[in-house]
Amino acid sequence: MLICVNGESLICVITVNHNLPIIEVKNLKKNYGGFQALKGIDFCVDEGKVVALVGPNGAGKTTTLKILSGFLRPSEGSAKILGKDPWSSPELKKEVAFILDKPNFPPHVRVREFLKEAALMVGKNDGKALDYIKLLGLDQYADRAFAKLSAGNMQKFAIALALLREPKLVVADEPTSNLDPEARAQFYDLVLGAKRKGTTFFISSHVLTELEKVADDIIIMSDGQIRAKAPLNELASSMSSSSFRITTDKPDALAELLGGTVLEGKVVVDEHKADLSAIDGAAKKVGARIVSVDRVGSSLDEIFKKLVDEK
Repeated sequence: MLICVNGESLICVITVNHNLPIIEVKNLKKNYGGFQALKGIDFCVDEGKVVALVGPNGAGKTTTLKILSGFLRPSEGSAKILGKDPWSSPELKKEVAFILDKPNFPPHVRVREFLKEAALMVGKNDGKALDYIKLLGLDQYADRAFAKLSAGNMQKFAIALALLREPKLVVADEPTSNLDPEARAQFYDLVLGAKRKGTTFFISSHVLTELEKVADDIIIMSDGQIRAKAPLNELASSMSSSSFRITTDKPDALAELLGGTVLEGKVVVDEHKADLSAIDGAAKKVGARIVSVDRVGSSLDEIFKKLVDEK
C-alpha cells in the first residue's frame, strides 16, 4: 500500500482489481490569487483501503477533495483517479461517488421517489435503496420532501445515495459533520461493510478519534502541506510518548523531586525524565508511599495536535 500526502483531511472509497494506485497525487498546488492553499503535496492510495485525510480547518483538505472530485483545476501538479484526470474525465463519476459536506437535493421531491429513481439509474432494485434508508434510520422520513429534512438527515441521504451505487471509490468531505453519535456509528459500520466488499474510502475530517476505528492509513495536513503519512498503527507507535501516573500520599513532594506535575491528585512524569527505579528512589527520599504506578501513552489526538503545531 502506498500513501504519500501533502494536504488536508479527506476520504475516498474505491474498489479496483489492478496494481495501479486508485488515487495518485503529485506536486499538487492550488492558488487562489496570492494565497497558496496547497503547497505541492504528494500521495498515493491503493485499492481496498480506508484512508483518512485529517487536519484543522484551513489545512487544505476541502481543496484537495474538490480537485479529486473534478470541481477544481490544479494550479500546478497532477491528481489522478484510476489513472485519469478528474477535471477532464467526467466519466469517472460513473465509478466514483462523492459525499459533500453540504449536500444539495431538489427541495420538493420526496426522499423515497428520488432514491428509487436513483437506484434504477445505477441498475439497483428498489429493495436495495430501501435497505439503506432503514440502515440509516431514514424510513420514517421516506415520504417527506427534501425541503422538510434536517441537515443531519440530508447528510444521511447523501451517504445512502453514494453507497447504493457500490462505487469503486467514495470520496467524502466531513461526512459525519451533521450527524449525531448514533448516526456516526452507523456510517462507519457501513464503511467497514463496504470495505469488506473491496471498496476504497478516502475521507477528510478534523475529528481523528472517529477515524481511529476504521482507517488503515492516515495523512495529517496543515497549512497546505503534509505533516505525516503512515499506517495508523505505525504513526501511533512511532510518535507516542509515554508518561507515568503515580498515586501517592505525597504527590507535591514527589512531583517536585521528579520534575513532574500533579494532575487530579496524581503525579504525572514523562518516562524520559524518570524510570521505575528513579520513581522508587525518589519516593524513599521524600518518605512517600506509592499506591500505584500506571504508564499512559499519548492519544492520537495529542499526536495530531503535536504535528499540526510543528510548523
